[in-house]
Formats: sequence, structure tokens, C-alpha cells
Amino acid sequence: MFAAERLAKVREVLLEYKHVDISTLSSILSVSEATIRRDLEKLEDEGFLTKTHGGALINDESDQEVQLSFVDDPYIEEKKQIGIVASQMVSNGDVIFLGAGNTCLQIAKHIKDRKELTVVTNNINIILELYGCNNINLLVLGGNIQSFGSSISTSGQFSKKMLEGVFVNKAFFTVNGISMKYGYTLSSAELVEIYNIILKNADESIIVVDYSKFDKRAFVRLGNMDLVKKVVTNAQVSLEYKKFFFETNTQLFTAFNEDKVNEK
Repeated sequence: MFAAERLAKVREVLLEYKHVDISTLSSILSVSEATIRRDLEKLEDEGFLTKTHGGALINDESDQEVQLSFVDDPYIEEKKQIGIVASQMVSNGDVIFLGAGNTCLQIAKHIKDRKELTVVTNNINIILELYGCNNINLLVLGGNIQSFGSSISTSGQFSKKMLEGVFVNKAFFTVNGISMKYGYTLSSAELVEIYNIILKNADESIIVVDYSKFDKRAFVRLGNMDLVKKVVTNAQVSLEYKKFFFETNTQLFTAFNEDKVNEK
């Protein structure tokens, strides 16, 4: 079991039982108690739980609103790494677009210190994250509410009309599938319409996507593999794709851990 899957299971158990001891988690997940202790430390740092003697206690449900969006996301740790790397591309004074999904939310978490920053988004989770940051001008796209993985976003005619007259320096968005044969694909036709507009209105478009989406095909094609010139993903991406991006002059940024980034 991968670390991300294990952390998701720990969250699931705590949401159901509120309190659990280390020995029980060790038995459920078939890992050592030392591993469980490290997992609990990580979740405590996130504010999800409080460690107790020999176990952990979930924090008040009022504190779980943002955390709940991660419960069913086994790749949240990989997305956090990508978010850190992508956030380094955002400068003071930028006007950026952040799309749907938890990966874009992770970018938002790491740009709160930017000055005179404008963020255009259809991601409800990002709105909640950045609301109250006085140094950030937040432009929210209206429209129909829909789920995108384990996050919530807007789309539809209202969003499209708002975006048609909006121009940004950088656009960050994720996809549900990347394939040599099918290109970049999404599970939502409505989001494809939104992203097609922002692709035209952005000086630079950047796809941020965890490695699990490679060699996958979703419902609707967003574009061919030459759609963008920058991709941020994890180090686990296959050599085939690394070679392709190199040969097509697409900058590939791979996140190894929280403080390392490599550009291919």
C-alpha cells in the first residue's frame, strides 16, 4: 500500500470512529507501529487530528471542511508536491487562472505570500482557501456547481461569458488523462469548454497533473499532446513521456519531494 493510500485510510477510520489507537491502525493497515506514528504526525501537522497517548483523536468536525475533500484522494501527497513546484512559477503582480481539482488547490496554498496577485478561479475549494488574503485579488467565476474528483468547481454559460473578456499571464489546470494516442482528456465536457477559452486568453498555459493520470483516457479530449509547453508532474512519470516532452521542446518539471524540483 502506497503512503497516500495509507493516509487516506487513516482519515477514513478516524472520520468514522473519531478516536483510534496505534496498534489498531497497525493491524488494519498491516504496517509497523512506527510507520503509523509517522503517518499520525503528518496528519497532525495538517490539522486533521491530535495525537494522544497511544493513538489519535480527530479534530472537531468544524475543522474538517477542507480536509474532507482529501479523504477519497489517494494521490494527495503527490499533488502537494506538484503544488509546491508549480507555485514557484507564480510571481508578484501576476494575473493567473487556477482550475478545478485538488492539484490546483495545492498551488493556492503556496502563493498566499505573493503581492499584488490576481487569481481567477472556478474552484470553490480555492475560493475558501484564498478568501481573506488582502494581498490577493480574487475573481470568482459563477455558474453551475459540479464535482471534479473530490473537489467542487463551477462551469456553464455564466463561467464562459465571464472568461471571454479575461486575460491572464499564466493558467494552471489539471486533466483526468494523458495519452500518446488521445492527448489530454477530461471527465467533464463543461470544463473542456472553460479551459478552451482560458487557453486562448492566457500568455502561458501549464498542466499540473499527478503521475497516475498518464496512459489514461477520460471522457472528452481537451487537446493533443502539443497543447501546452509546460507540464508539472511527479518523478514517477515514465521514460516514454520524458523522452516525448524532450523531443517536442515541452518543459517537464518533476517533483521529487517537498523541496526539490527538476526540469527536464
